[in-house]
Amino acid sequence: MKLQSVEEFFHKRETVEKYNVDKIIKLNWECPDVLFSFRGVYAIGVFIYYRQLFGDNVKTDIKVKDEKGATRQRLYSDKFLSENYPQFSDVNDLPEIKGFLEHYYDIGNIIPTWPGANINRGMAHCYDIPNVYYKRHAKFTKLVYGSIYRSVFIEEILENDKYDTVEKLLKLKPEQYVKFLEYIVDVIINRNKQLQDILQEENGHE
Repeated sequence: MKLQSVEEFFHKRETVEKYNVDKIIKLNWECPDVLFSFRGVYAIGVFIYYRQLFGDNVKTDIKVKDEKGATRQRLYSDKFLSENYPQFSDVNDLPEIKGFLEHYYDIGNIIPTWPGANINRGMAHCYDIPNVYYKRHAKFTKLVYGSIYRSVFIEEILENDKYDTVEKLLKLKPEQYVKFLEYIVDVIINRNKQLQDILQEENGHE
């Protein structure tokens, strides 16, 4: 499946995990989760390109402003993004956003996790960015991906320190955000190729 636009993403509710369920079973992965959440990556882009819409003194929990100041509405919420995405054309029209959407449903954008990790990632104000989450939970990351799941191909994430804190991500300039998107797509494409090779080997043994 290749998404063509931000609009299509917000109207399509099938999860990446459900779309790839047959491949996940063949890989014998438990607790699968999307690697790079589009909603999280998109929210960071909206913050960078439309900084004036959000509260001051931002650390991680970004609140939307109105004429009276910061509201309770969070940027990361599905409600805010799904209702307001049409006004964020500077992000929507980026070729790199479209490139991310094109590969969003690839098996290269799924990762096996440990119990509770997929829920925890979504609630940790890390915008579901694996670079941030795996650094925060380095012990679990080392245990799970060093002993249980060896062929997950996340070296490009673990060895990259440009995007490993929310603070770093929110300070990106627009041109740096574009580079971040390019990096994400490269990770997905590289993992996709390696995982497809494993799946083809599995098919050959059936």
